[in-house]
Amino acid sequence: MSLGSLLEALARDRVIQQTRDDLDRAITTRIAVPYSAAPYVTAALCDGMEQVVIVTPTDRVAYELVDQLQDFRPSDEVVMFPAWETLPHERLSPSGDTVGTRMAILRRLKHPDESTPIRVLVTPVRAIIQPMVKNLGDVAPVQIVAGQDYPLTQLVIDLVN
Repeated sequence: MSLGSLLEALARDRVIQQTRDDLDRAITTRIAVPYSAAPYVTAALCDGMEQVVIVTPTDRVAYELVDQLQDFRPSDEVVMFPAWETLPHERLSPSGDTVGTRMAILRRLKHPDESTPIRVLVTPVRAIIQPMVKNLGDVAPVQIVAGQDYPLTQLVIDLVN
């Protein structure tokens, strides 16, 4: 279900217009709204912007906001950058799904011409304070196609990267 037409009505609201003006002049802005209004206000403020990063206090809030914002925008334009499920001092590795998701998002951010550009990136604060290796967005995905040769040495190198 798309709620895109609702954005037009929200865009005419005086407070939304003033906040958009403030966002145009500032690099970062903090906005306090009732929890139930957050997806509507966020969608109205993000409408027409090239890229937006929204930092949430928890993973749960981030997942909910992504789900709600996808009612207003194409779902491939709104993504969640997940945090590791493990803490740095634990001797556990994060799940392969989380590693793959983070790598794919970093790749899309670094190379927007290769796929649909990310317009709204929602992330819990824990995800953006975790250290990352420089230039992860430059690592190309490994693509193995049935019936095509892939030299074993090159496959090992690509998988290690």
